[in-house]
Amino acid sequence: MHRIDTSTAQKDKFGSGKNGFTGGNPQTGELPTALDADFFDSVQEEIAAVIEAAGITLAKTNNAQLVAAIKSLTGPGRLLSIRTFPISGTYTPSASATKIRVRAWGAGGAGGGSATANVGAGSGAAGAYVEVTITLSQPLSQYSVIIGTGGASVAANSSAAGASGGASSISALGLTAGGGGGSANATGGVASSTTIASLVVSGQNGQGGNTSNGVGGQGGASFGSYGGLARTSSAGSTGGFPGGGGAGASYVTGSPQASGAGSNGLIIIEEYS
Repeated sequence: MHRIDTSTAQKDKFGSGKNGFTGGNPQTGELPTALDADFFDSVQEEIAAVIEAAGITLAKTNNAQLVAAIKSLTGPGRLLSIRTFPISGTYTPSASATKIRVRAWGAGGAGGGSATANVGAGSGAAGAYVEVTITLSQPLSQYSVIIGTGGASVAANSSAAGASGGASSISALGLTAGGGGGSANATGGVASSTTIASLVVSGQNGQGGNTSNGVGGQGGASFGSYGGLARTSSAGSTGGFPGGGGAGASYVTGSPQASGAGSNGLIIIEEYS
């Protein structure tokens, strides 16, 4: 790109070395700025390069290609709002929203209990993480948002298995982040209905407990959070929010402990114009 530099350009119109245009003045004999092929070629190719960089074929009859290219290259548009759903609810899009970015975490599973001295229990797995950008259909609709509940902890001196975490979903948009398994099946949560997803991260599996010193397993970590830690003198900790798996119960001789609960899921919706 270059500024006009013909002999009749208005010199330094926008500052030193920044020429501009003039319509001329017949009364003073000032000529209007002459245009040349170099300037028009420069303007044409600068604009065309942006359109073609967005993968758009130039069309003579379409005068909206530049704005379409800019939107394509810079993202979905201006951020309007961020909606956070730590519990289930209803999402009503803003009137001017055209696209949303959805980030969803499934809930974590709980660690298991131990009723046998010096035998630690296995931990719960973490929930899955799913991320996707969706173009909203017109007219706008309301969407039911379901947030998975973390598996409940197991009381001290009980051999019960930890419960699995629930899935977080917006089923009308085909989006589900699976919950993590409880200690009996401590498999990390996976995502289902992922054909629209741009990023899918399965939850980390739970860990088995130690069968010789009584320390429980550490909970599985979720995307962006951590698993619960086993403790020998107090209950195992809850998995980190969102979606972390709970710690397995520890049972060091004479000191049985409760297991850690799984953390609840979460959905965050970013709205764009």
